[in-house]
Amino acid sequence: MKAAIYARFSTDRQSESSIADQVRVCTERAQREGMQITKVFKDEGISGAATGNRPGYNTMMAGAKDHAFDTLLVMDLSRLSRSQADLAKTLDRLAFIGIRVIGCHDGFDSEREGASLVSGLSGILGQSFREMVAKKTHAALETRAKDGRATGGRIYGYGPGEADVVRRIFQMYADGRTSRQIAITLNAEGIPSPGSSWKRVERRTKGWCASCIHGDPEAGTGILNAEVYIGREVWNRRRFTKDPDTGKRKAILRPRSEWIVREVPEKKIITMELWEAVKRRQAAARQGVGGTISAKLKRRSGGPAPRYLLSRILRCGCCSGPFAVVNSRAYACSRKWNTGICESDIYLPIKPTEDTVLAELKAALLSKDAEAEFIRRVRKALTAPNPDAARAKALRVAIDRMVDAIASGVSSMTLRARLETAERELAEIESRSTVTDVSGIVAKLPALAARYRAMVNDLGNAPIDVERARGELLQLVGPLTVRREGDAIFAESDRDAQPVKSLKGNAYITVVAGAGFEPATFGL
Repeated sequence: MKAAIYARFSTDRQSESSIADQVRVCTERAQREGMQITKVFKDEGISGAATGNRPGYNTMMAGAKDHAFDTLLVMDLSRLSRSQADLAKTLDRLAFIGIRVIGCHDGFDSEREGASLVSGLSGILGQSFREMVAKKTHAALETRAKDGRATGGRIYGYGPGEADVVRRIFQMYADGRTSRQIAITLNAEGIPSPGSSWKRVERRTKGWCASCIHGDPEAGTGILNAEVYIGREVWNRRRFTKDPDTGKRKAILRPRSEWIVREVPEKKIITMELWEAVKRRQAAARQGVGGTISAKLKRRSGGPAPRYLLSRILRCGCCSGPFAVVNSRAYACSRKWNTGICESDIYLPIKPTEDTVLAELKAALLSKDAEAEFIRRVRKALTAPNPDAARAKALRVAIDRMVDAIASGVSSMTLRARLETAERELAEIESRSTVTDVSGIVAKLPALAARYRAMVNDLGNAPIDVERARGELLQLVGPLTVRREGDAIFAESDRDAQPVKSLKGNAYITVVAGAGFEPATFGL
């Protein structure tokens, strides 16, 4: 029997041996039951509050869908998730696929009777523990803030030479320099940024960036908005919530009545005159084209997806950073554009670049192998068992177990809510027509090849849903690393395997032949 292990610990303050311990416990359990460990998935220093930000978890779920293993072992269910809703969804998805889940320490086994009750209780305990820790931490920090003691990490500006850098940033901005120009200047002079000493496993860059400087005036983030530089500390200005799908944190401004403010004149670095000059310029910028800095940040973090087809698909061959559209004219390395620390000199005009990538993609998709793969997948989809039937069967089993549990006296609001949700989903499935005669469609498969070719040839000729198109393109070729080779610029796909045979291996897609696209050409 093929088995896999999933291990996770929450913060980078925990010992890395935590992962090794989890793997050891799960391996010993597998050996006792005669299982063969084929894969170990792990997430280090990542919270269990969400699933979307966990690469190890997502790779594990993809492996489960491909039936790369039959059993999943974890130290306990809290390793899978500390969110009650996410844990239930994860176990439901794995059960639907046919994967057995074993918790080595908490005794959970998805094939045992009453497993749903154990998982429900584990989810409640895990989420309650996470919420309890958050409340206790906040209460302790509130006490420290009211007592005038430190409530966070080190603040930039109070190390050797840093106060002078802060004053210079404020003065440059007051004199008319943009945050981007300031960041590029500081990086060119080799001045260490606030994040240069962070011990993160992953970081975007060690250099200065525009967002680090301008921040969000409303939220008080960024060098230019830190009131501590004028001798005033503000605590509890914001609270943070996590997107349950992506795991990304979103800051929400608290009412002013909840802020804790105290004067700290000994920490004053800049004069009120310079502070007010910066605030006047920020206010003028908010009235200009493009709206407020805060609005821009909200659009960037939680707003619409990129408007351009290749944004974040193209990657820089020099620094591995994402390419983005600059000045609405060309794709360029965003790190180079925003910080100046990358050596890339590649600027790609939007439409010629997108047209060239689409042309190369069309050529690959029109190959005989790709066409045959499309026909095979359509035939498989039409003749595959109805997924609704399998889901309905699983729901009926789950409903019967929950009803039995409630009848035996084991009840809770959570269990009843899950029962109602399952009953609603089953009713929805049963209300749909699940019987489809596909014989006529299968008989027309030869004509499908012509339809496929027509659809591929139409790529890029009609208005497209950019967000959906970007997702499809990522599935086909993955991220494209942009590099220069002589006078030619290439975008290289490093995917090991692609959905269509003609794209397997390292596929080189010529984006622009020639080096005639310089920044000056686009007024950059």
